Amino acid sequence: MPPRLIDPPLAELDHLANPLTGGERMVVDFFNANLTSGWEMYVQPHLNGLRPDLVLLNPTVGIAVFEVKDWNLDALDYFVNQSGQEPELAARKHDGKLVPLSDRPRNPLAQVERYREEILKLYCPRLETSYGASSDQAVTAGLIFTSATTERIHKLLEPLRDCQPSGRPCLISGFNDLRPGRMSVVFPGFDRRRSTPMSTAVAEDLRGWLREPAFSREQRTLPHLDADQRRIATTRTETGFRRVKGSAGSGKTVALAARAAELAALGKRVLVCTYNVTLVNYVRDLTRRYSRTHGRTPPDIELRNFHDWCRRVCLDAGRMDEYRSLWDRYSRDEVFDVEMSNLTETIWQGIESTTELRPYEAILVDEGQDFRLSWWSTLRAALAEGGEMLLVADKTQNVFGTAGAWTDAAMPGAGFRGGWLRLEHSYRLPPRMMPIVESYAEQFMIREEVDLPTVEQGELGRVHSNRGLCQSWRNGLAAGSMGSCN
Repeated sequence: MPPRLIDPPLAELDHLANPLTGGERMVVDFFNANLTSGWEMYVQPHLNGLRPDLVLLNPTVGIAVFEVKDWNLDALDYFVNQSGQEPELAARKHDGKLVPLSDRPRNPLAQVERYREEILKLYCPRLETSYGASSDQAVTAGLIFTSATTERIHKLLEPLRDCQPSGRPCLISGFNDLRPGRMSVVFPGFDRRRSTPMSTAVAEDLRGWLREPAFSREQRTLPHLDADQRRIATTRTETGFRRVKGSAGSGKTVALAARAAELAALGKRVLVCTYNVTLVNYVRDLTRRYSRTHGRTPPDIELRNFHDWCRRVCLDAGRMDEYRSLWDRYSRDEVFDVEMSNLTETIWQGIESTTELRPYEAILVDEGQDFRLSWWSTLRAALAEGGEMLLVADKTQNVFGTAGAWTDAAMPGAGFRGGWLRLEHSYRLPPRMMPIVESYAEQFMIREEVDLPTVEQGELGRVHSNRGLCQSWRNGLAAGSMGSCN
């Protein structure tokens, strides 16, 4: 039998962004061992953001979508609450208290019905167009509970099954069905050779939604760290303070994320602080990728943009009245640039009487060129004695006009000793663009205020061969046009 298509591959399932539970892995292994040839398996497929646990696809037989639940019916008392207009799934603790609404289990029958409905209506539209009501035959939906018997689950969900709006059946299996010889119970019809509504064209329609996106594959790997990046990630300076600069694409954020993950793995309390709100998610992704590639669990790191962190400190310290009053007493710019930071630093300076706050053993700052020196001072106030701080910056990306403050003359009290560590190479900029960038900087920027990348020796020949391109750019600029740089 030819190898089964499994996406992502079996060898990579332990490194998914949302790691498989033991029950989910049990189900994957069960289907892989018992499905006939021709069935493809898609684990946690994107499916336009729906993320079902498992989708099975056979171009000549059909489609099946399964949701896997590891609910322990002995740990909580699950029941269907029928006191409202519609029955709903609920749970209570053994002391009789209901589980909070935000933590209550979702109706799994409605969940898989939504998967099936969208596959039919959105992702395989030619099914319904060509076969109408009979298109239902092509899509199977099922629930598998890996910590309860089929009998117990049927009894629990029976009231919900009676009120499903579609009236379509949903397969329900417990762990007692996950054994050899029970495949036809878990997934009836899996061994059919052909189903009329199904076709290779329909299968290809769905594959486009099932295949793992490139960004998801990238989340399981980390960009290669060069020697300088590895040094940042795995060592600390004698003082614990270090500053790093480099151009866009030089790997500053990658190195910072790797260092944060290394420190968290040592049990350190780590804060990563950015200026841009959206960068927080990118750094979080990098720290998790670094940990997974080293076989570790996702790191416990606090990631915040600076102003959100200040607000959180005021909240934890019980000083929100003072925080709110800033907006009445000062302009918006004054609050963001100065006053919020000053209040936060004052709170940390009186930390002895504030039990809600604990100092950090490491604070790492990305986008340092967008920070004010006073903000760095505020962050330092939150550092535990003997802790570590890292600042990475790129003066070239001086969007807010603050990078000029980060001069050696202005930083004697910032805790740094020695010069900046510079990441030399850009892994984002094509080598043939280097002469253009350098020429632009020479004519329009102060060279001391920008961080230009260098070209590795292996690329020098290619750079020299682009002198004509650079001259064309200069000529176009002189003529008031950039057209010659296309």
